[in-house]
Amino acid sequence: MILYSNLTSVKVDGAPMKSAATLRLTSDIFIGSISSESVKEDIVDSFKTNDLSEKQKVFIECLFKEANENSFIVQICGTKQ
Repeated sequence: MILYSNLTSVKVDGAPMKSAATLRLTSDIFIGSISSESVKEDIVDSFKTNDLSEKQKVFIECLFKEANENSFIVQICGTKQ
């Protein structure tokens, strides 16, 4: 998978648009949603709500860190919103 986060001139029907590379991950068992743009408090609350293991928390934190360092967005969403 390739995320193009370096697009500098994006237009739709000739109108300039702001571009943001986004990776959206969905799950039938995840409750709610969080993203790499979420505040720490919301992320911690989501971890509690979803009863995530320490390994799962570390994985998501690393994924969000990678997104922030490389100028893209990661969203994790439940499908039953």
